Amino acid sequence: MLKLLSSGFVRLLDVIDLIVPVPASNQRSIERGADILGSLAKLLGCRISIPTIQMLVRNYDLGRAKDLNRSEIESQYSFRLCSTLGVSDRHILLIDDVVTRGYTARACAKLLKNNGCSNVYLLTLAQSESSLQSERRHQATRD
Repeated sequence: MLKLLSSGFVRLLDVIDLIVPVPASNQRSIERGADILGSLAKLLGCRISIPTIQMLVRNYDLGRAKDLNRSEIESQYSFRLCSTLGVSDRHILLIDDVVTRGYTARACAKLLKNNGCSNVYLLTLAQSESSLQSERRHQATRD
């Protein structure tokens, strides 16, 4: 598993204290039959001996992040300290499944930083083409 990761990421593992997955919506977890990202984060944590803690809560579901604006995404998440490990001065690896515009990752990282984390690093499984890039390409083909 780690052989596939870049050497830069492997070096980053030396400073990571905790792994925090972005919480899935209840509806998506039901559709998939599990919280796939949460399970993957726990598996990664076990493999590299770094604790995985669900510190973020999805308050409600407004739909898929790609269809929401930044403020709608930010309002969906809150911070919950549910461990004695604490977050003050910790280096967090935030794991998200897909980054489209980065709003969810920014909102979650902001919550973690506002609650004392010193650094938040993002690991994403996939990155889609941003809405802005798609629109620019669409306009260029019309001209």
